[in-house]
This record gives sequence, structure tokens and C-alpha cells, in this order.
Amino acid sequence: MRQWSTRELRYLGEHAGDGARNIAKALGRSTDAVKWQARNCGISLRRRWQCPNCGRMTFKPLNRVNGWCVECTKELHMSDLREQVDAMREEAARAKRNDRERQRHYSAKSRAKKVSKKPPQKPHQG
Repeated sequence: MRQWSTRELRYLGEHAGDGARNIAKALGRSTDAVKWQARNCGISLRRRWQCPNCGRMTFKPLNRVNGWCVECTKELHMSDLREQVDAMREEAARAKRNDRERQRHYSAKSRAKKVSKKPPQKPHQG
């Protein structure tokens, strides 16, 4: 069993979130040796990911679709929902305006029909 160099220990600390297998491969050591040394140094080898959107480190895997952390993905979904709600409100307001305009035209048409149906009045003699 060979001694761990300062460079290897520094690498172990800096890349602990990459997992024991990746560190072992990079250092040319066994996975068990890396786990044992990490335990002795009090270093967690728990896998971590860095979100490219916010830069935070997370223990949860990144989203497969957009590659972001859970919180950034939620924020993205919320902004998408917000846009959909705004579009639906705009559509509803447009439909309401169109309905009012259509009703105004029908009312004008109805009034015009009533005026044209009235018989002409006879002049009043007195």
C-alpha cells in the first residue's frame, strides 16, 4: 500500500462530489482505497452536481431535459405557467371585447329594423 501524496489528498478534497469511482480512476487507485482515505479525512464522497443556471451545488441529479437543478426547473415552469395565464387572460379579454362589439351591432340592426317597420304617421289636423 503506497502513501497518499499531498497532491492526491488535495484532488480527493476538490473532487469529492465526483464519486469514488471517478476519483479512483483519475488517481490510479482502487475505489476501496479512495473510500477509506476519504473516511479517514472526514470527506464525503456523496455525488454532487452543479447547476449551470444558478451555479449552486446540489445532491439531487440535474434535470435530464434542461440540465438545471430542481429549483431552477421549478422557476422555469412557473414562468411558463405565468406566460400561459397571461395569454389566456388576453384571449378572454379579446373574446369579451368581440362579444360586446357583436352585441352592439346586433342591437343597432334591431333598432334599424324597428324604425323601418313603423308606418308613416299622418299629419295632425287641427
